[in-house]
Amino acid sequence: MPPDSRIWVYQANKELDSSSIAQINRLATVFIDDWSSHGFKMRATAEVVYNRFVIIAVDEAAASASGCGIDKSFRFIQTLESELGITLLDRTVVAWEEEGILKSASLSAFENYLKEGKVGKETIVFNNLVNTKAELQQSWRVPLSQSWHARLLKA
Repeated sequence: MPPDSRIWVYQANKELDSSSIAQINRLATVFIDDWSSHGFKMRATAEVVYNRFVIIAVDEAAASASGCGIDKSFRFIQTLESELGITLLDRTVVAWEEEGILKSASLSAFENYLKEGKVGKETIVFNNLVNTKAELQQSWRVPLSQSWHARLLKA
């Protein structure tokens, strides 16, 4: 996928085991093979990263991810949630690394960890609001101070 490919990052509420990842990969292959927007086939990929994130990428040079296509991808994510018994659409959960281990908590709990000094401005967080492959590579896994999470430092 080119650097300007559009990206959506969905974070699971728990670590995904190998069976769940295999099922996601199977379902993603079927979805991607059939994904279109306004009759145009989408050039896309889907992958699981860090056993926690489902990342969908679309090369919009081939076909634009308009409302119709985005709706289809949203339904795909809802299908994953239903079939695997996981949550992927909760944007109030923060993921970060602690001594090489991926952790997650609600935004309010994370804010408390920040106040208690358990995490800080150099803590590596996952900025799931990235929009392109280039942003994913440069700004997804960054120190808290370089992410939208930095607003919590001022709270």
